[in-house]
Amino acid sequence: EKATGTRGYIWLILNSECGIEGCGVVEIKTLYVRVYHIHRGIGRAFLAAALARCEALDHSRLWLAAAQNNAPINFYKAQEFSRIRQGYFSIGDARFLNHVLALDVPAWGDQPNAVRA
Repeated sequence: EKATGTRGYIWLILNSECGIEGCGVVEIKTLYVRVYHIHRGIGRAFLAAALARCEALDHSRLWLAAAQNNAPINFYKAQEFSRIRQGYFSIGDARFLNHVLALDVPAWGDQPNAVRA
């Protein structure tokens, strides 16, 4: 029962500027994998589909913003994303560390852990 239904999703936003020159205009707004499906290659498969979409649209780079949380940051680093900026965002009086990460589209397919969609 826990393994049925939607395994996760990826949400891309096209023409999304991150405010950093050369950052790219394709943003991964959300990459979500349900907890029961983690470590099964689903996140990499979603990423591969996103990169194939970027290639089809002739975009060479995509970016995302990730809050300071080791699991997602480690996943993106393993996929060869690089940190191009960090900063803080606020909710009320609380401040949270945020990373802007980017990935060059053509280079990713050459990585040993890459999964083609």
